[in-house]
Amino acid sequence: MQAGEHVEFLSDKQTEKGPSAGTIRISMGDKILIEHSDTKEEFKISELDIIRKTTHRKGGVLWMLA
Repeated sequence: MQAGEHVEFLSDKQTEKGPSAGTIRISMGDKILIEHSDTKEEFKISELDIIRKTTHRKGGVLWMLA
């Protein structure tokens, strides 16, 4: 997962904002910072429940998360 890629949480299993979408703003080792429309959250990549990697409707990578 790299800065500039998009994520979509399909439920509130991993975040208080689910379902929600956001953009990865910072990627450093196993940690990422995701910016939602009104807040930012830090996650460990190894703890994310990734469903699949696909293409965002505007281009670029989209990570679908549970």
